Amino acid sequence: MKQIADRGGDPFVFSLSSDDSGLWINTFDAKPLDGWSASRGFVFRTRKDA
Repeated sequence: MKQIADRGGDPFVFSLSSDDSGLWINTFDAKPLDGWSASRGFVFRTRKDA
């Protein structure tokens, strides 16, 4: 998968969340030394065959 980066080339990941006001999508730094807690969850999707 191609890395998702901002204009400056810094890597980012997306985070989905919800609260009383609705659904939200956010971005967070994804630098090599940053970690991701498994308690925050993961979502994977396979590509649909053509």
